Amino acid sequence: MNEVLEFLLNNPTFYIATMDGDQPRVRPFGAVMKYNDKLYFATNNTKSVFEQLVANPKVEISTTSPECEWIRLTGKAVFDSSTEVKSAMLESVPSLKKMYSF
Repeated sequence: MNEVLEFLLNNPTFYIATMDGDQPRVRPFGAVMKYNDKLYFATNNTKSVFEQLVANPKVEISTTSPECEWIRLTGKAVFDSSTEVKSAMLESVPSLKKMYSF
């Protein structure tokens, strides 16, 4: 997991693919952290990506490096809206403080 996190942090724009009914949707993300030995990604629960993940939590994440190395992760989203996780994400990715608060 540390190698995956390092790759995502070194290539800070990564793409998350979800399903919107029968239509795939891909969008850029940049917020990732390790917390309690798990990878965490952040989004707002008012966004369509959140609704899509609630409806179908299967997700793929992909990015590439300037050296053309790439990664593709497949998994299932598990939601954690605890205050501790939110605080950790805001500290881990300070740029989120401009967009989010709790």
